[in-house]
Amino acid sequence: MEFSFDDIKSDLEKRLKKKRYLHTLSVVEEGLSLNDALKLGFEYEKVALACLLHDSAKNNEKEYFELFKEKYGLNEDIFETFYDVHAKLAPIVSNEIYGCSDPQILEAIRVHTKGKLNMSKFDKLIYLADAIDATRDYEGVENIREKAYKNLNLGVLASMDNTIGYVGNNKYIDKETIEIREGVRRDIMQDKLQIVIKACEDKIAEDVKTIEIGEKTSIADYFVIATGGSILQTQAIANEVEEKVEKAGYEVISKEGFRDGSWILIDLGDIIVHVFTKEQREFYNLEKLWD
Repeated sequence: MEFSFDDIKSDLEKRLKKKRYLHTLSVVEEGLSLNDALKLGFEYEKVALACLLHDSAKNNEKEYFELFKEKYGLNEDIFETFYDVHAKLAPIVSNEIYGCSDPQILEAIRVHTKGKLNMSKFDKLIYLADAIDATRDYEGVENIREKAYKNLNLGVLASMDNTIGYVGNNKYIDKETIEIREGVRRDIMQDKLQIVIKACEDKIAEDVKTIEIGEKTSIADYFVIATGGSILQTQAIANEVEEKVEKAGYEVISKEGFRDGSWILIDLGDIIVHVFTKEQREFYNLEKLWD
């Protein structure tokens, strides 16, 4: 039997502690707000339901474990990481108790505390809504909120870095957590790459090429190289890259050579963009040096 949204709210109000229930309602509001602000385009009802159910197993973990351990082959080792037991049980509770079988919702609920490798945008939305809702007041949350409303990936990375910093001061950080964080960093890098390439193409740059250099040097992970047909065009390309990268919420660390215009370098941290005139590109031949 599938419960209505209001039915689930009423039932959770009975099962959850008051503070947890108020947090749950706040996460619903935060998820919807983030979805709108970042123009993610997820269905209102889907976001609201995932946020409502994300802590559905909280305060009753032992009860649900006993209820479903045989059917789902649950072991006592589920309690070894106490902070995410409720996340592991929540998809089961959401399905069995509340009739939610949507795989996207159930997966986002499962990973809302720790994340996972290759998180979807929906996973990240629910993860962030839980991390920054109005009931949260831990150290660093304002910084995470600020980044989250600029860029989904930057918000998730800031939240993970904050957690790693906190946990690192108290106990060992497991390898999986570091790998998940690195996965988000790669998502950011790939997102920036696509923004840079499109910005170059929008200004009719010629021969746009991406070179992976991370294994050869620590200065960056990628070079993007593009050619402009004139000084005015290289400057227009560079301005478009800078504008689009900053609009997406990412930082432009520096821009060099703009006034001369024959070789403009834009440092994005993990990506360095080189915009050349044809003559300068042929002269320096970065492709031969780095490819």
